[in-house]
Formats: sequence, C-alpha cells, structure tokens
Amino acid sequence: MIINPFFEGGSRDWIPTDGDAPETWYDASDSSTITETSNRVSQLDDKSGNGYHLVQATGADQPLTNSVTLNSLNGLFFDGTTEFMDTNSNMPALGTSDMTLLFVARIYNDSTTNKCFMTASSDTTGITRGAGWKYTQRTNDDLRFCITNNATTADSDLSNNVFDSTKAYMFSISDERTGAQALNELRFIDGAQVSNFSKSGTEHGTLNLTGPFTWGANSNGTTDSFHYKVDLFESVYIIGDVDTDNRQKNEGYLAWKWGLEGDLPGGHPYSGGPPLYPDDA
Repeated sequence: MIINPFFEGGSRDWIPTDGDAPETWYDASDSSTITETSNRVSQLDDKSGNGYHLVQATGADQPLTNSVTLNSLNGLFFDGTTEFMDTNSNMPALGTSDMTLLFVARIYNDSTTNKCFMTASSDTTGITRGAGWKYTQRTNDDLRFCITNNATTADSDLSNNVFDSTKAYMFSISDERTGAQALNELRFIDGAQVSNFSKSGTEHGTLNLTGPFTWGANSNGTTDSFHYKVDLFESVYIIGDVDTDNRQKNEGYLAWKWGLEGDLPGGHPYSGGPPLYPDDA
C-alpha cells in the first residue's frame, strides 16, 4: 500500500487496474503473488487478472527474492547468467493494436553486448529479431527498445545511453499505430520524454506476436548469453490505446510507490502527489 499524504475522504490510491486494463501486471513487492523456496522464486502471479503468471521450474534458473529492495520494498534479482522467468502461456498477438509498457528496474552496467531483460517476442536467437518487442542492451550502457513483425529485419533504436547502476529508473514506452505499416513511438524515463520515433516499413505491419512475456532474458531464456543482470520491481503492459492521462497516472503510481517521485519532471501532473481514485472524490 502506498502511503498517501494527500488522501481525501472518498479517495484511495490509484492502481493500474483503475485505468486502461493491463494485459499483465507484475509486482515484486506483493509477497502474496510470490511462490518461493529458500528465496528462489518459482512463480510471480499476474495481478491483471488475466492469469499470465511468470514461472520458472528449474531451481538454478530462478531469480532471488528478499535480496534487493527499492524504497524499502522487495524486488527480484536476476544474475545475468541463467536466471529468468516467463509466462505460462504466450502473449496475444499485437496485430495492429497500440501498446504501452511501463516498468521500474535497476540496470547493472555490462560491458558485453546483446543482452535482454524484458521481452515479449517469438524470437529466441537474437536481440533485434522476431515478431514482437524487446528491451535490450545493445552495447555498454546503451539500452534499446526493439519492435518488429519478422525475424529478418532488425529494428533497434537508441533509448538512452547514460545509466547509473546504483539507482533505479522508471521506463515508459508507448507505440501508437499511425498506418498499416507505421508506428509512432514515445519513450520516457522517470516521466520525462527522451525520444519520439516515427517508424515505417513492412517490418512495422501487423505484429503477429506468439511468444511469452519474459523477465531477465531473451524470450524463453533459451540462450544464456542473452541474460541480463537486473533488479526488476514492477511492470505494467497494456495492449490497446493508452492516452497521455492514463500513462501519466501509471507513472505517478509507480514513482510514488518506489520512491522515484523526486525524479519526475516539474511539469508532470503527479510530481506533487500520487494519483487518486476516483479523480474527483
């Protein structure tokens, strides 16, 4: 529960399911959603209600709970060697729908290349190919969000290239369909926009995603060299149109919960306090 100093009668703290319905919602601070043995996590439940639970049956590949914290709240630690979790079923195809992804993570510096730490893609062999999307490290301190509809055309654009491995960040990405083979992509770090890309071409046509949602590695975690050392705290994934107001509510919720509110830009509507539900209570 977020401690809300701005609580008013009839209002409560806003949560992701109060807005556009998320496809997946994972929250490592909620111990009721974690199945673990000796701090090794075999399942992280999906709080969206859709049942896309993150699972890992192999003990040596399970991330650690009760190992890392942010704002005194629990996260999951992935070692960048073998540990990952993915959904017990494939994600629905994006098709021609819009999508938004928000998450809070602490990114460890890694001098190697081609690492993945959050994906929903059919590809298991590289960081920039396969139908779907991936958040990846292409080179040292160079994080990229890749989205494409096939396994032959790479789409890997720079997101931001300066990260401090001692702190956590809140990432937001929205892809809006602007044509049959065109997307407009907005990227935000800690609620501040860092890029705006217009993408077009056959690789940005209908996205026939058939793979799982994965934390800590490339899709399915099949290649150990693609695992990334990262602390993951919470993620919200939405398929369908997400307007600015709803994205910013998610950002305000995540920032105030995880102690990142001081990093929100001054013009952000929730820089002064977290979102409430209902708005006008």
